[in-house]
Amino acid sequence: MERLPCYENCFFCGPHSKGLRLRIEYGDHVCSTNFLIDDSFQGFRGVLHGGIVSGILDEIMWWAVFMETGVLSATWKLDVEFRRTVLCGKAYQAVGAYERVKHGTYHVSARIEDDSGEVCASALGMFRELKDTDRDEFLRNLDFSESSQPVESLLRSLLKNATPAHFRKE
Repeated sequence: MERLPCYENCFFCGPHSKGLRLRIEYGDHVCSTNFLIDDSFQGFRGVLHGGIVSGILDEIMWWAVFMETGVLSATWKLDVEFRRTVLCGKAYQAVGAYERVKHGTYHVSARIEDDSGEVCASALGMFRELKDTDRDEFLRNLDFSESSQPVESLLRSLLKNATPAHFRKE
């Protein structure tokens, strides 16, 4: 797994935000992050707020779409299933995987597991390409300080090149 850069001020992964500062990694066609979140993001006493749980799943799926397709996208639909309580102060892992593109919609799945591998939350997401996004500006706002040179080269290549044709097939 390789450490991915982060978008500087993103609530979920940005190092300059007052948010979660997730450290997202990529390898074997999946994105993942290990996290432990304190009770400042709780909804009910000691329970991580459902919006934060959904946001973590959304973030990991966005990166999965980008790393597999090079497409800058936005969430179009997010379906989350809360299976078990996600507790503040406990370690978890989120994993997201790109599945396919159909009719211009990128389909992705993700899950949050506890340290014993039990799935606590899962999601299916649909993302649509942001066609008018300035890719150079996006690149300027990525913080590569904890990423390897090969990862930086890969991301720069993804942002400079058009989406590979095999991802456009429907």
